[in-house]
Amino acid sequence: MTEGGFVARVIDEEEIILVEVQNGGERVITTVSWPIQFNNPNALKIDRNEPLIITDYLNNGQADLARELSRVEPFLGNIESFAGFFRIRLMQQFYQLFPELIPNQLYITGESYAGKYVPIMVYSIDQFNKNNPTPINLIGMAIGDGQLDVIIPYPATSEFLRQLEWNGKKDFATASQQIWYSTDGPKRVNGYYKSAGNVMQLIVRDVGHMVPMDNPEAAIEMLRLFIYGF
Repeated sequence: MTEGGFVARVIDEEEIILVEVQNGGERVITTVSWPIQFNNPNALKIDRNEPLIITDYLNNGQADLARELSRVEPFLGNIESFAGFFRIRLMQQFYQLFPELIPNQLYITGESYAGKYVPIMVYSIDQFNKNNPTPINLIGMAIGDGQLDVIIPYPATSEFLRQLEWNGKKDFATASQQIWYSTDGPKRVNGYYKSAGNVMQLIVRDVGHMVPMDNPEAAIEMLRLFIYGF
């Protein structure tokens, strides 16, 4: 049964974890080879071990749209408000279709240029929850790219995290880097990670800008790790 382009499955709704996935830069469509193919909703697999993915194609052509909106009120000089408004509307419409999923955990994720909009969406949800009797059950966010990414190299992310002001900054700075081994199939080194408090930096080994295309097995393991932990 489909509702508004979504695929509804008769399963235990309490077991579903929601993951909102945002695309990268302008005209980039996420072609992630996890257990799903985003442009084929019939291939969407939902069970107790896999999250429900909500794809967000708003980023396609985002830079072009932003340039146009920069000339038009009320978004003049305030593209963050524009991005946050429409992403809140995305979730509101989703919950209108599936009100039974309102209490479920939600994670916001994205890669590349979505690193600009994932934090905006998280902030917008945080503000929305302060003034709404039915808050969105936001649990966490994930943004990033691969180890060998020459477009957005991971040392830049490391430096950003080093300077990030939060209550676990000192613990994160002194945390040791650990080896991240695969958990499905033959044992292999997927990458490396370090964490402190509720912040984790994870490096996927031997991949470029599009991690799920270069190493889909590690990509889905990374998603599960982010949600369920080691």
